[in-house]
Amino acid sequence: FIISPEKNLHNELLYFLAGFTKVESGERIYNNNHFKRDICFLKNDMIYPSTAYDVIIGAQRPGIFSFSKKKLLREHVLECLEKTGAADCKDRKFSELSTGQKRRVLIAKALFSVADTVFLECPTESLDAPSAKNINILLKQSKKTVICSCLELSEALAFADKILYCDYDGYFFGTPEEFMTLYS
Repeated sequence: FIISPEKNLHNELLYFLAGFTKVESGERIYNNNHFKRDICFLKNDMIYPSTAYDVIIGAQRPGIFSFSKKKLLREHVLECLEKTGAADCKDRKFSELSTGQKRRVLIAKALFSVADTVFLECPTESLDAPSAKNINILLKQSKKTVICSCLELSEALAFADKILYCDYDGYFFGTPEEFMTLYS
């Protein structure tokens, strides 16, 4: 989790880590792979002119003759929507969904993605506490490397393996336990 009292700062860091901003010197490397390879980056203000189902399946739409693959993909999309509590949004236009529904659909897209690294911009913002907890549990169980920004320190302390806390005066990087030892 990337946390900062200044919303723009943690989003800037998220964009940098994902490779969307220029590196002045050196290079971004993660697990011996360059970040640009096989990532899923989901912004909260993305605009999609299609249904929630189409947003999730995206470029993985099978060819016209792949009937068995189409059925498997459809089942997987529906499973991801069900897990996030957005199954009823499947056939609705993404642009017509509430903020919370959009977040649930984007989390379903992250779960559906074949990418092993997922970048999320404040994924549980505007969700009620039980929904936010469910989303964080789903992300933790996904076996993906999830790098997300958030405004709530309590959320990061509860679900993060590592925390990057940034302020204009400095930063902390470590486990939630280390953070609590230093900042409590």
